[in-house]
Amino acid sequence: MNKKIRHAILIDPAQRKITVVELGDDDLKSAYEHIGCEMIEAAVRLRNGDTLYVDEEALIKKDRPKGKFQFDGKGWFLGKGLIVNDVEITGEGNEWTAPRSAVIDLFKSVVFEGE
Repeated sequence: MNKKIRHAILIDPAQRKITVVELGDDDLKSAYEHIGCEMIEAAVRLRNGDTLYVDEEALIKKDRPKGKFQFDGKGWFLGKGLIVNDVEITGEGNEWTAPRSAVIDLFKSVVFEGE
């Protein structure tokens, strides 16, 4: 069994930052808190197995998230994004593994609104 991750990579277009963030014991709850939403969707899968998750309901919210970004030339995403390695199904349920992407490399793939 893989060791449960305690970090992910957060893309914050309002702050124009890409940073490593800590995750709590409940990966999904932590993802909701970091992104600022109640439902996430897998938006982009990278070749290395990492996945970008975004707020599934960002476009229909009354108070829309601030900022948007483009990732690897694939559309524009409203609000924050979170990168982890793909979900693995284990005997104990679903677990994410640590992202393989390095923050420095992601700056080549992310374009913030207004750049």
